[in-house]
Amino acid sequence: MDSTTDLIVAPATAPQPAARSIVRLAGDGLSGVLRQLFLSADGSPLQLPDLQQPAQLINVAFHPEALGSVWGKLPVAVLFWPGPAGPLGAPVAEVQLPGSASLQAAFVQEACRLGARLARGGEFSLRSFLAGKIDLLQAEAVVAVIDARTPQELSQALDRMAGGVGRSVEELREYLLDLVADIEAAIDFADDLAPDAVPVPDTTQDAITPKIQHVCRQLDRVTHQLAGRDSGGQGGLPRVVLAGAPNIGKSSLFNHLVGRDAALVENASGTTRDWIAGELRDTAGIVSCLLVDLAGIGGLYESGDWLVAERDVSAAADR
Repeated sequence: MDSTTDLIVAPATAPQPAARSIVRLAGDGLSGVLRQLFLSADGSPLQLPDLQQPAQLINVAFHPEALGSVWGKLPVAVLFWPGPAGPLGAPVAEVQLPGSASLQAAFVQEACRLGARLARGGEFSLRSFLAGKIDLLQAEAVVAVIDARTPQELSQALDRMAGGVGRSVEELREYLLDLVADIEAAIDFADDLAPDAVPVPDTTQDAITPKIQHVCRQLDRVTHQLAGRDSGGQGGLPRVVLAGAPNIGKSSLFNHLVGRDAALVENASGTTRDWIAGELRDTAGIVSCLLVDLAGIGGLYESGDWLVAERDVSAAADR
């Protein structure tokens, strides 16, 4: 089973003609592999910064026992984050190569020969999320940026990736915590009438109501921002909704069609508690529609509230 500390490697730029191409590496043993791949630009053994130092851009040369014997002396640089301050919370390197698809592929192959493995899709973003460097909304936004098809979709995705929504939620959280602290202080010191008493915030209903209304307005705004986060750049795609009774194979069909175990499958009814969406792509790899898997009607809706079920089906189809 793959570990979140495995040494992984993957191209960070498309394999096409350009001035530079970038390959990213991260994980246990990174420093040792870099020393096997490169020498310093002057031909001496590669020196890397220690954990307490900031990121450094290092000019290097291919090691003659690695790619140097084939590719010779080429202008290569390594941007190296040695410690937890980096984008993944652990050592990570971005190798800046001349923009050759063949060289990029050869470098990835050589890194794998020395002990790295090819990263799975989204694995660098996952590690960044697990390290607390990005929140879940930012991780989702990475996919939205990749799939954006219009300038508006790209702009919205970039805002989410920069933490726009996350910052709004954090600001609301801090505001509510301050409000709770004021109320608790008013309760604790309500009867303290001494001249040197701690000043008590005004927590009458007239004072609190506008603050609560402000929170509600901000929550409405954030909710609107979050409304399309599941689809990222998929807002204009047609939707196909899988709806029906529990335990008839909707989630199994969903997983088969999207090509991954996105939905939990169990014998017990009610496993799917909320609807999830996944892309369907044609043979050319182009996204053709969005497939939506709903909770089983009659399972989650045991109260017999079919109006609620109908509402959820419509919402999943139209959102």
